Amino acid sequence: MNVNGAIFSTFKATGVGVLICDSEGRVEAALSKKLPIPLGPLETEAKALEEGVQFVWDVGIWDIILEYDSKIVLEVVGGFSDLPVSISNIIDGIRVKMQDFRRFEVSHVKH
Repeated sequence: MNVNGAIFSTFKATGVGVLICDSEGRVEAALSKKLPIPLGPLETEAKALEEGVQFVWDVGIWDIILEYDSKIVLEVVGGFSDLPVSISNIIDGIRVKMQDFRRFEVSHVKH
């Protein structure tokens, strides 16, 4: 699963993109969503991850390898970094949902 967030400051909105591929790199499912909420960069990345985790669950995939470019969010989710107050509720929800999967691995990728 790859997720990404975008900020549309002119429209005071946030965008989320999720791509789910199989082990061969073939696209299994994709999601693009506009959220009518203005968020900052860190909050946008956390929200994108939250939406991605929920989407994977809804699609019915139980073994996840998350590839993500937000090292800060990955470190917070993994418990390797302090939890910023601005994303604490989102991260707490992600952590709870991650427990429902059989396998949930994270990998930082640079874009």
